[in-house]
Amino acid sequence: MSQNAACQHAPKRWIPSAPSWILGGLAVCALWLGGFSAVQAQEKTAGRQIEALGELYDLQNKAVTDAQSRIIFYRPINAKQGGAATVFINGRYHASLVPGAYSPVCVKPGPVNLSVRWMEVHRRANKDGFDSITELPLASGKNHVIRVNDERGKTLELAPVKPADAAQELNATRLQLHTISRVNAVDCVDVAAAETPVGMPPKPPRRLQLAGDTLFAFNRGDAAGLTSQGLRAIDLLMAQIESEFSRVERIHVMGHTDPFGTMELNEKLSAQRAKTVADYIASRGRFSGTVTSEGRGKRDLVVTTCGHELTQTNIDCNQPNRRVSVEVTGVNREP
Repeated sequence: MSQNAACQHAPKRWIPSAPSWILGGLAVCALWLGGFSAVQAQEKTAGRQIEALGELYDLQNKAVTDAQSRIIFYRPINAKQGGAATVFINGRYHASLVPGAYSPVCVKPGPVNLSVRWMEVHRRANKDGFDSITELPLASGKNHVIRVNDERGKTLELAPVKPADAAQELNATRLQLHTISRVNAVDCVDVAAAETPVGMPPKPPRRLQLAGDTLFAFNRGDAAGLTSQGLRAIDLLMAQIESEFSRVERIHVMGHTDPFGTMELNEKLSAQRAKTVADYIASRGRFSGTVTSEGRGKRDLVVTTCGHELTQTNIDCNQPNRRVSVEVTGVNREP
């Protein structure tokens, strides 16, 4: 007879005069059934893994209102150390980040104290219990990106980086889940949501043009190939953007070529010129939004009536096609 069958034939109620061997049998049955249930529970949960990361980073082109600042902490996916790095704002716990995770929070503008440490107590590096402490002034309506570095081994540090410089790493991260922030935070309000009436489509981006022939030396697209006239043209364009926009959410730079030459060479040259202009704009740090670039080659000609032979007349005719377009998305200044 199996143990299960024996349990089924055990007495159904307490009998004070029952021999000790019956009581022992009941105890064995109880232990066996309890163990069987535990095994079943383990089998049901076997292979089930708690997911710690959510959706991919999605704050590329989102700016917040002037009443708040957004801090975005992240650890690159190729972080050298495993485990979780715990970040604090003004001494209050915010999140514990694993490699490849990001965690945003919106607070009131002003100075803040940021600190970080490993979760394990034995890794704490100093008497304060933090690996590093950083003071950061938060600007109104701006995204502040903070990278958690562990290049020095077990010691962590927080490094403020420009959103454009962190874009590639950030776009590969996912939202850190299963952490509850204790920070005195405010609800994030994106500018687009705050200033676009319900049911109204957002305003289309404003497109500005730069002449490619004046920007770069012939057949050049690198930073050293920028002419002095081209640098002045970019500076004037940035001043124009500042005068026409109260807030810039995104600047997208597109390079264009004329139809002469191979598709491959035109794509490469246009992409290089666009990236050079975008890097120059981003390096000035005058806009809080992201700065991106792409090469369009000869796909978007504005003049299509020129001859196809490579003559000086046709080269001059195609001058408008050799250009760099700059699309600006943001909030226009009131007239």
